[in-house]
Amino acid sequence: MIPQKVQRALIFKDLLLLRIVLAVPIIYNLDSGNISNLLINHVSFIIMLLIFPNLLKAFKIKLEPVQVIWISLGLVIHPLGAAYSLYYNYGFYDAIAHFYSATLVSSILLVYLWRNDYNKKQIWVYSFLGITFLGTGWEIFERLVDDLTVYGFWDTIGDYFFNTLGWLATIKYGKNRLENVWNR
Repeated sequence: MIPQKVQRALIFKDLLLLRIVLAVPIIYNLDSGNISNLLINHVSFIIMLLIFPNLLKAFKIKLEPVQVIWISLGLVIHPLGAAYSLYYNYGFYDAIAHFYSATLVSSILLVYLWRNDYNKKQIWVYSFLGITFLGTGWEIFERLVDDLTVYGFWDTIGDYFFNTLGWLATIKYGKNRLENVWNR
């Protein structure tokens, strides 16, 4: 077992690189005057990066360092893709972002359901409905906001497909990987 002080130092060191990588596009967006891009693609994720450790502390949730890094990376995938044109330059990046985000959202849903002793069928149905509902909300938001790019019908179908794959991966492997969170 790694001592708590060492864990915090490891987490801070790993998160520092993510914060630096995000700082460059923020400074660029401020300099270019592109405030809407800044607000949509960066600020909300930076707020989450800064407040999610405090949320964990408030709810007395202790994560392993790899779990903190997984969450942090999930919070920066979209702003990195937007800032460095990864969505535009690499067609598979959107699939990775949807898969990764679905694993994070599914993890939250599943931990809640496991903690509250839902049966296996309820867990499958409720978590699938949750990921589908939230994915639909994102697709609607994506179409309403000019700074987000939508490539059409097949892009949306692909987004749903990778959301579902992320959910399936979390259903399959999540219970063992998240046992420290749900079984406390």
